[in-house]
Amino acid sequence: MSRVLIGAAACTLALTGLVTPGAEAAWVKSGPGTAAAKAIKLVVPGTPTVNAKSCTGNSYSISLDWSYTGSLPPQFDIYAATNAGKPPSVIATATGTSVTLTGLTAKPAVVSVRASAGTWHSARSGEVAAC
Repeated sequence: MSRVLIGAAACTLALTGLVTPGAEAAWVKSGPGTAAAKAIKLVVPGTPTVNAKSCTGNSYSISLDWSYTGSLPPQFDIYAATNAGKPPSVIATATGTSVTLTGLTAKPAVVSVRASAGTWHSARSGEVAAC
């Protein structure tokens, strides 16, 4: 519980029910004023499915989709690592549950996805072999 001093009055704010294993919640403001703010639960996206890929030459491309069982977040972060077991990094973002990435300069060995709303993020999905 935290207390915020507003002018001469103290206001108490209690947040409960926001912590679920493997998920986070984020406040998304959809209109003017605080009455328009709402919370969404960021669940872990399903492991992506690779629908198409080009893994030759110096420019790589990959098309993938994934499932998401919660309310759609503002965006998804797409992660890739050049070797399985290496720390992945964000290579793109998407606003829906599919994406086609072209012109990648590093060969994506594995890819994964996470839901994102501002600084709030879900855990990453399972990794899938890409190239």
